[in-house]
Formats: sequence, structure tokens, C-alpha cells
Amino acid sequence: MSFEGYHRPPYLSGSIGAVEGNCCHWDHPQANHDDNMMKTSFVVAWPDNTVQARDQNREREREREREREREREREKREERERIASIEALTHSRFSLSRSLSLARSLLSLALSRSRFALEREISKGF
Repeated sequence: MSFEGYHRPPYLSGSIGAVEGNCCHWDHPQANHDDNMMKTSFVVAWPDNTVQARDQNREREREREREREREREREKREERERIASIEALTHSRFSLSRSLSLARSLLSLALSRSRFALEREISKGF
């Protein structure tokens, strides 16, 4: 894209799209030297640069979004693993508690039988 004229387009002033070093003076046979300094021809790749910068920004944003998604997935996976671990521990504790309860019951039954057998033996002896 080329721009010729007296005024510098605003997008050339400090714009990302401004191409440095592509400015040249435009000599016109009927213009004096001061006019030549004002009449400048700009060769600008501004639209292409802007499109390219926009595409790069979009790609960077997509990559950031993919990274955030990977982070969310990692956090979800860790949370699922933590929950599974807690459930396994709870199940294990419940199972242990059941086992202990059953062991207490069996021990109590065995002690009762032993006491009953002992009392019977004692009663036979007298």
C-alpha cells in the first residue's frame, strides 16, 4: 500500500503497523525544497502488518487459552484423584471399622462361651 500526500496518516505515528525506513522524499519539479520536505511518499505495509499482528495475537491468545484449559484439566484430574483417595480411605476405614466390630463380636461370643464352659466345668466338679 502506498500513501502520497501532505499529511502523515495517524496510523504511521508510533503504530505497530508503521514500517520504519520505508519513507522517502518525493521530488516534484514544480515544488520548492520546503514543499519537498512536506510532500512525502510513504510505503506502508500497515494493513499486512496489522493482519499479521492480529493473527499472531489471536494465536497467542489461543495458546494461552489452551494452556489455561490444560491447567483446568490438570486441576480437575487432581481433584478427582483426591476424591478417589478420600473415598478409598473412607471405604478402608469403614471396612476396618466393620472388621473391628466383627472381631469384637466374635471375641465377646468366644469369651461368653468360654465363661459358660468354665462355669459348667466348675459346677460339675462340685
